[in-house]
Amino acid sequence: MTTNRLTTAISTTTVALALVLAGCSSSTEEETTSDDQGATSDSDTGAGSDDQNDDAGETGSDAAGAGSGDNDADDQGETGTDDADDADDQNDDADDQGDDAGAAADLPGVADLAAAITAALEVAPEGDVVMIERDDDGFEVDVVDGQTLIEVSLRPDHSIVEQESDDVDDDTLAELEAAELTMIDAITAAAEEGAISDDPMVEEIELDTEDGTVYWEFDFDEDDDVDVYVDAATGEVRVG
Repeated sequence: MTTNRLTTAISTTTVALALVLAGCSSSTEEETTSDDQGATSDSDTGAGSDDQNDDAGETGSDAAGAGSGDNDADDQGETGTDDADDADDQNDDADDQGDDAGAAADLPGVADLAAAITAALEVAPEGDVVMIERDDDGFEVDVVDGQTLIEVSLRPDHSIVEQESDDVDDDTLAELEAAELTMIDAITAAAEEGAISDDPMVEEIELDTEDGTVYWEFDFDEDDDVDVYVDAATGEVRVG
């Protein structure tokens, strides 16, 4: 009887222990599953956050790129505006040389020369006219632009017929370096002094050197032996 009770107690204890162990194992599996789910959630959340950050970064880069394109377009627009302004300034310089004729405007023949000079300077707005000659076909004008001599042929209405380019000789460059007055300045000075008129008509004006002095020399009709000289440095007018 005692033996049966002992056996029963042992059996009961064994079953209870088995149930306890089974419960611990289930709890452990549940915790492990929970941990795995948490890790998976954290991983997914982190990856999603990283993806969102990457997308935001790419969007920012694209926006920056678009902004850079806008800046390039603005720069090109500004460059085009600057080029247009430079061209306008050059044309204004040419017009100013023609407008400075002053007293010569009262002499139609002399004013005609001044208008031809302005027209010739359209081929090189920053150039210098060193010779103009009137003939039956219009005008022949020499313009120096840097190291280039441009020979411009004009009709009587000052429209350009043709132009040819050549190298400038050293003497002409030296004379230009010494000259303080442009051809228009010389025409104005001579007209104000009454040294030139339309009778006789001025046929040619040229930058030249005489006795070491650089002059603007005025030649008249072939039948007239009188020449007019305007000192290219001082503006002094001499008739001889």
